[in-house]
Amino acid sequence: MRINLAEKLMSEVSGASSRSALFTALENATRHMSFDHFALVYDDCRASNENDAFLVHDYPPEWARVYQSLGLATQDPVRRTCERSFTSFPWGVSREFTGAVRGDHKILGLSREYGIGDGFTVPRHLPGGVTGSCTFVVRPDAALPVEMLQVADLLGGVALASARKIAWLHMSASSPGLTDRQRECLLWWGRGKTAAEIAIIMGLSVETVHQHLKLARERYGVDASQSVLACAIAEGLIGPGDIWRWFRTRPGIAVTG
Repeated sequence: MRINLAEKLMSEVSGASSRSALFTALENATRHMSFDHFALVYDDCRASNENDAFLVHDYPPEWARVYQSLGLATQDPVRRTCERSFTSFPWGVSREFTGAVRGDHKILGLSREYGIGDGFTVPRHLPGGVTGSCTFVVRPDAALPVEMLQVADLLGGVALASARKIAWLHMSASSPGLTDRQRECLLWWGRGKTAAEIAIIMGLSVETVHQHLKLARERYGVDASQSVLACAIAEGLIGPGDIWRWFRTRPGIAVTG
């Protein structure tokens, strides 16, 4: 029965193509899993405004106002646990991950006053400065629906993937991007090759390689190729593994760790 429910809810959440559609799908899923509220945040370093995180939630409005006005994000023990955990966790064990600090009990006690009881959080971290979490909570007088935590774990991951897709559609519209040739030149440059070596590898002239790298810098409005490489990695055009695996597999090179 729970398998069928999980498949149905994940299908609805993964099919969301807008912020409002994702809100509706998560709101429906929250009720079906016997939770009372949800909150999803997806924070991408590529966003134009560092404070413009992708956020959807149906927390009590008064708690959202208090949380924001008092700046509790920097003190939130659940958020602190998210930054250090690769696995989902019920709030009851969050102290086990983070270690209690002064103010934790006060914040959790305050949240209960505004209708937030226990919760279950699914964190995600991706290379390039992308972090996110999807949380399902119950009201203060209710217990976590333990039988639904596996479903919540799966659903939280799917919800964050949908948020990433929606956010990416918005950001990619203004992204300068790179041509295939620019990307390949930049990739070989990141692997430590000179323009002359890149020219031989790609069958181009040295001048053409310089031109590709120059145009790549201009697309991102930066002066150094190091900055272009960082931008390309952040946007996912080049993965850290594209560079690291190449070093590991070179003949005669032994990399430990």
